[in-house]
Amino acid sequence: MLKATHIFPVAMHESWVRNGYESWIREDPDDYEEEGNSLVAPDELFSPQNGLLLDVAAKHMWDLFRLTVDPDDGYRCVVLCEDTRNQGGKTLNLTARDEKRLDRVSLECLRWHCHQSVLTVVRGLGEMA
Repeated sequence: MLKATHIFPVAMHESWVRNGYESWIREDPDDYEEEGNSLVAPDELFSPQNGLLLDVAAKHMWDLFRLTVDPDDGYRCVVLCEDTRNQGGKTLNLTARDEKRLDRVSLECLRWHCHQSVLTVVRGLGEMA
């Protein structure tokens, strides 16, 4: 079973707006209805460029910042806990990262998630000491 997953969480909407992260989403004509209304309004957080399709277990790990994708290392999956499902080292599907496609995932969103994942694990380890 697959689930749509936000790269940058909707729960952090205020931070998205406050920091101007909507600039991470490229303009895509397919994001508008015929009448000109935006489908990703009000601030591009709901753009397909801020999303991945993951299985339920992967989505759970993603939301906990234990699974991420490093766009600066060939779009490789990084697992920051026990990798019982052998996801570490796999790469993101080419259609999701193809620079020619307007609907590809946002490099900036992936980079943000990757950094947050590392910080989450480091903070957690620091609290255990």
